[in-house]
Amino acid sequence: MDQSAQSGAALGGKKEDTRKSASTPKVGGSHKGGAQQAGSSNNIESNVNSLELSVNPAKPATYPCFVILKSLDRTDIRLYEFKVNAIPQKIKAQLEFKVPARGQVTQEIPIVNNSQKEWTVTATLEQQKGGNFSLARGQITVKKGTTENFMLTFKPAWVCNTTGMLTLNNKNTGEVYEYELKGVGEEPLAEDHIVLNCKARETTKYYFEIKNPTDKAQNYTVWTDLQNAVGKKEFSLKPKETYKYELAITPLLGGVYTASITFQDNEERFMWWTVEVRTDSPKPEAVIDLKAVIRKATTAEISLNNPLNEPITFEVFYSGDGLIGDGSLSLEPKSIGTYALIYSPLKPGTAEGTIGFLNERVGEFWYDLRLAADENPVQNLDTLACELGKVATHWVSLENPTGAEMVIDVKNSNPTNFEVIPDKVILNAYETQKVAIQYSPSNLDLVESGNIVFDNAQIGKWEFNVAGKGLLPTIMEPQPISTAVGNNTSSMLTFKNPFREASTVNVHLEQDENSSKIFSLLLKRNKFNIGPLAILQIPYSFSPQTMTESKATIVISMSKQLVWRYPLRGIAESASTAIDYHFKTRARKPLEETIEIALPGFEQVTAQDSFRYEINVQNPQYKGFIERSVFFEQKTETLKSAREPLVFLMRFEPLRSFKTAMEFVVYKSSGGRWKFNMVFEAVDPEVDDVIVIQSPLQKTSSVSFKLTNHLKAYAEFNAFFTADSAAEFIVQPKSGLLEPYGKDGTNFIVSFTPTEYGKAKIGRLIIQTEEMQWTYEIRGSHPHYKIPEVGGGRIQNKLSKEVTEVIKQKHGEKKNFLRENLKTSKYAQGGMSQKEYSPSRLAGGGPSVANISTRGGNNRSRIGGAGATRDLSNER
Repeated sequence: MDQSAQSGAALGGKKEDTRKSASTPKVGGSHKGGAQQAGSSNNIESNVNSLELSVNPAKPATYPCFVILKSLDRTDIRLYEFKVNAIPQKIKAQLEFKVPARGQVTQEIPIVNNSQKEWTVTATLEQQKGGNFSLARGQITVKKGTTENFMLTFKPAWVCNTTGMLTLNNKNTGEVYEYELKGVGEEPLAEDHIVLNCKARETTKYYFEIKNPTDKAQNYTVWTDLQNAVGKKEFSLKPKETYKYELAITPLLGGVYTASITFQDNEERFMWWTVEVRTDSPKPEAVIDLKAVIRKATTAEISLNNPLNEPITFEVFYSGDGLIGDGSLSLEPKSIGTYALIYSPLKPGTAEGTIGFLNERVGEFWYDLRLAADENPVQNLDTLACELGKVATHWVSLENPTGAEMVIDVKNSNPTNFEVIPDKVILNAYETQKVAIQYSPSNLDLVESGNIVFDNAQIGKWEFNVAGKGLLPTIMEPQPISTAVGNNTSSMLTFKNPFREASTVNVHLEQDENSSKIFSLLLKRNKFNIGPLAILQIPYSFSPQTMTESKATIVISMSKQLVWRYPLRGIAESASTAIDYHFKTRARKPLEETIEIALPGFEQVTAQDSFRYEINVQNPQYKGFIERSVFFEQKTETLKSAREPLVFLMRFEPLRSFKTAMEFVVYKSSGGRWKFNMVFEAVDPEVDDVIVIQSPLQKTSSVSFKLTNHLKAYAEFNAFFTADSAAEFIVQPKSGLLEPYGKDGTNFIVSFTPTEYGKAKIGRLIIQTEEMQWTYEIRGSHPHYKIPEVGGGRIQNKLSKEVTEVIKQKHGEKKNFLRENLKTSKYAQGGMSQKEYSPSRLAGGGPSVANISTRGGNNRSRIGGAGATRDLSNER
C-alpha cells in the first residue's frame, strides 16, 4: 500500500478508545475514493484493494502504529507506519469579574504541561473599545512538566457592565480555549477612612487630595454630612491636575461620630471618604463647690445663655453621687436661664463630679464639681423628766432615700435607762420611720445620760445624745380588769424595782366599803425584798356582783416619799356566746333594720346612767368593709327601766360580697358593758349584664367593654372567673387600675374558645376593687347552623293533589295478588313476543306492567304513564 493509503488512514480516525481499533480489507474499492482520502496525486488503478483503519483516541495526543501485509505464499511482505494526531475539541468557559470602580481584580489562568514537549501558548483578548480587561503578556512558553499563568486583570474606571472574549491557543497540541468574559464595575468604595482628633468649639483643618485622571477639565461639587464643617462648594480641575481641598471643622459637642464627604465631577463620577471625628469635651467653664450634710440638700444655680433667635433646649448630663436635677433646660430666644442642681449626699466624704449642657446649635458647656459631704452633727435631745416606774419617750425620724430596703444597726451606750423600740429597725425603700427612745429612770433627782447611734453603711448614721431625770412617783396607769357578774377572775400587777440596789417594799390594797368584797390581793404577806432592777409579781382578784364599775388601788411603798399607787378599774360585763344578730343581703342592695337590744344583768337604772356603743371587728381584713358599709344610729341613750331595750337603726350597704363577724359592745356610764355577736354577710350581687359570645369550634371570639370606678378616683382591681365557670373563658387584663368615674373607662376583653360541641358554656366573671364588685354572666355558644336553601331552577318533585287522590283510591281497593301474579307469569314464560315486551310498550301497559318497570334501573326515568301509580315524592 502506498503513501496515499497511509494519509487516508490517518484522517479517518475517530476520538474513542484505541484498544477498539481494527483493520478490515475490502475488495473492489474505488481508486478515486482512496486518492481523495489520502490527498495524493498518485495514479492508482481503480480496481485495487483498500484497507480501512479505525482509530479511537482517548485524549489529544500522537498515536504511532504499524500495519504489516503478507501475501498468501509469503512472497510479498509490506510494512506501513501510521502516526495519528488526535486534535482536541475547542473548550469554552465563562469568567465573571465584580469590582468597585477604580479598583482592580486579577485572575490567574494556569497552563499545566504534563507532556514531554515544550509548549507555546498564545492569548488573544477581544473586547469593546475602551474595555477594562488587560493581559500582562500575550504569549508564554511552558516547559515540559511545569505550569505557567496568564494574568487577566479587570480594572473599571467607573460603574459599568462590559464583556469580552479571551482565546488561548496551544500551537503544539492544537488545543483552543475560549473564555467568555463579563465584567461588572460597581460603585466605588471609600478612598480612605480619615480620623480627626478635635476639641469642642475649636477649629481643625484637613486637606483632601483630589486628582482629575481624565483628559478633560472637570468641575467638582462637594457633598458632606459633617456637622459644622466649612469648605468650598465647587472647584475646577484641569486634565491630570491635582488639587488640595481644605475642610475646616469646628465641632460643638464632644464625643465620637462618623460622616462622609463626596466629590462629584460633571460626568457624575465621584470619589468619597469616610470621616471619623473624635472630639474631646471643652475645658470646664468653671469649678463649682457643693457642700452638704448627709441626707440634707444644697442647691447650685448655673446660668446659661441662648444667643439664637429661636428657642432651644439643652440636654443636661451630670455625674456624681447625690446629684439631682432635670434632664433638660429650655430657653426662649435671646434669653438667660438658670438651672438648679441639687446635692443631697448619703455618705460622708469628698468626691468630684461634672455637669454638662449640650445643644447642637449652641454647643457644649461643662462644669467641674467639687462635692463635700459631712456627717450629720450629733443631736442633743431634750432632757426627759419621768416618774420612777414610768417611761418617757423621744420620737426620732429615720429616712431611707434609696430604692432598697435598709437594715439599721443600733448602738446604745446606756441600755439600763434607755431602750430603742423597735429593737430591730428596718427602713423600706423611700420610707421615713419614727423610732421611739424610751427612758426609764433609776435615780431620783439625778441626770442620767446616754448616746444612741443608728448606722448603715449605705445611707450613713444618726447619732443622738439623750438624758433623763427621775421624779417621785405619783398615780400610775390604771389597771383594767373585766368579767361577768357573779364570776371571779384574777390578774397580775408587775412592779419593777427602778434602783440599781436591792430594796424592801410594802404592798396593800385600798378600796371603799362597797368594793371590799370585789377586789382582793392574793398574797400571803405584804412585805417583800426586791433585787436591783428586779420584778415583783402582785396577783389580785376581781368578783363583781352588779353591772357597775368598781375601783380600788394597790399601794407599793418603799418609804414615806417613795409610794407607787396603781388604780384598779373593774368592769362587770355580760358577754354573749351565741350569734345574736345575723344580717344578710345582696351586694349593692341596702338593708335597713331597727334593732332593739335588751341589756340583761342589772335591775336599777338611775337618771345619770347613759349608754354608748362600740364596734370591734375581730378580723382586721374586714375592718375596712365594716367601716364603709355598716352604720348604726342610736335612737335612745338613756333608759327609764332596766327592762326597756336600747333602740338602734342599722343600715347595711355592702358594695361587694363578704362575710365577717364582729362584736357590738354597749357601755354604761356608771360601769358595766354588754357584748353581742353580730354577723354581716353580703352575697354576690345581681348579675350586672349577660354577655353572649358565639364562636366556631377551635376558634377564639372576643367581646370588649369598658368599666369605670364608682368613685372619682383610680382603684386597683382584680378580674377573674369563678371556680364553677367553664374553662373556655378568659379575661384580660386580670389586674390593674380602674379608671375613675367620668373617664372613658378601663377596657376589658372576654374571649371564648370552644373545644367541643355540646350545651352552651356558662361563666361568671367577677371584677372587684377594695370597695366594689361587678358580676357578669358570660354565655358561650356555637353559631346557629342554617340549612342552605337552593334558590331557583329546583326540580318539581311533588305530585299534584289530583294525582295524590287517585293514588289514595288505588291503594284503598283490595288487590287480587294471585290473579296478578298469574298474568305476570304468563309473560315471564314467553307468552309475550319480543315486540310486545319492548320497554316502550311496558311504559304504557296496565298496572301489572307498571309493577315490572318500577324496579328497573334505566326504566325509572320512564315511569309516569297512566299505569305509574307509585308515589315518588320521597325518591330524590
